[in-house]
Amino acid sequence: MKKICAISLMLAMLVGILPILSLPATASDMPGDWTTYRAASEYPENSDKPQKPEAGYRYTEEGFTVIPADYTDSTPFMTVQSKEPQPIKEGVYMEFRVDDYCYNGPNHNIDSWICVSITNKPKVVPGATAYGGGMTCLIRGDGGGADAKVECFNTIQSTETSNGSFQNMGNVNIIPGLDDQGRELYTLEVSHNGSRYVVKINGVAVAGMDAITSNLNSMDPNGEFYVGVTLYSSVKDGTAAMSILKYGTDKNHAYVPTGSDGKDPEPNLLKIAEIADPSTVPQNQPALYWDAGVAAAPNGTNIKLTAQGDNTFRAELSSGLGFFSWNMSRNTSYSGTDFPVFNVLLRNYYGDGGNLWYYGGDILGATDQNIMDWNPAAGLYFDGGDDEYVLVSVDLTGYWEGRINGLRFDVGCPDGYREFDVCYMGFFRSQEEGDAFCVQRLRELGVDMDEPTEEEATSADEGSETEEAEQESVTVVTTDAPDQNTDSPLGCSSAIGTAFAGGAILLLSCGVILRKRED
Repeated sequence: MKKICAISLMLAMLVGILPILSLPATASDMPGDWTTYRAASEYPENSDKPQKPEAGYRYTEEGFTVIPADYTDSTPFMTVQSKEPQPIKEGVYMEFRVDDYCYNGPNHNIDSWICVSITNKPKVVPGATAYGGGMTCLIRGDGGGADAKVECFNTIQSTETSNGSFQNMGNVNIIPGLDDQGRELYTLEVSHNGSRYVVKINGVAVAGMDAITSNLNSMDPNGEFYVGVTLYSSVKDGTAAMSILKYGTDKNHAYVPTGSDGKDPEPNLLKIAEIADPSTVPQNQPALYWDAGVAAAPNGTNIKLTAQGDNTFRAELSSGLGFFSWNMSRNTSYSGTDFPVFNVLLRNYYGDGGNLWYYGGDILGATDQNIMDWNPAAGLYFDGGDDEYVLVSVDLTGYWEGRINGLRFDVGCPDGYREFDVCYMGFFRSQEEGDAFCVQRLRELGVDMDEPTEEEATSADEGSETEEAEQESVTVVTTDAPDQNTDSPLGCSSAIGTAFAGGAILLLSCGVILRKRED
């Protein structure tokens, strides 16, 4: 009887503690695996400037859910990222839903993409390899349209400080899923057969996996990487939010993400100044100006910019193509209608030109519709003795209106000519004022811009007449110069005569000989 009583007591005690053993962990014991970031480039070191607000998050019955930030006067750029590297060689299956997103913008010309990333660093910026190497897939669509596609990139980073390279591996068409509310649904699947990765978006294998497999294996033989999703749209005042619905090693072992941690979205401290009166900008001066004396080197892709000590940047390209961006201060605003002419002065540049992506009005980032070519052969050439200069000008008259928000400068260089200097960039009322400012800046750089002697001027005139006689037709363009005033760096009281003859450009009335460079 005593044994029976003892056993009964033990069973009663065991039954009594079972509910305790089966209780879920307390809130402090259940941190989730996911978090939100703003763009990595929005985390500059030692900066007290207000940054783009970071989105918040919480865990719900559906999974990990983003609480969107207020992007007034800003563009959505929000990343959901695993807090720690994930062992992707064991397999990855993720279902996520786009809850709130801005496509196309008011004029249907907005660049937007959803980026799925497998990288060796958190806080990834697609295209900026200084912020992580690995693989990124840009999903381009239009709110669940059947014509969506995935562009797959191999992001190679050779060292911790190297910008590496960003290689487009091709694209494939996909069909986004839609829930009963019309929200986009996507799946990410990763598998590894012992030597090679296969990555699928919505069941479709992405392109270029042989090269990407080699890249991932070389960066981390154990296959542990951060997994993330980024939403980006270049429309001002846009929105961005998403949810991770399931995550696991494969579809049969996927679970709803859980956790008790969370955070509120950061407040939006970004304010944009009212557009300034153009009359406040002196004659022959830029409304907006950028050089190494007033700005730090921007983050670029396949290009490194280093201050030279004379307010210029040395540009070094790691491949044949590179780009960097110039985003305007929010404390100063000017209109693209008032200052439509963009100028950039390059030193010892022997490349092929490139593209200029211009952001104005509601557009705060590069879009496929707001792009123009620039060609150094069309610019003014200055012989500075040991150095050669070319003033590249792009006239955006009629192409944009509203606030000048920024630009992206794409540049191409052949092998052997991937180093040159960027002297300055600026926006001007007219090309004539831009030319006048350039002459002043060249003088500051030590270039001899003194008026030619009477003999030199006569010789230049004779040379021009000889070349003109050899041409079947000559176009002479004369523009009225501004009235003389003490603020003008040229001090020209007469019209600037510009003659195009045999590829020569002569501005003799201002005492400066400007020529197009001979090929």
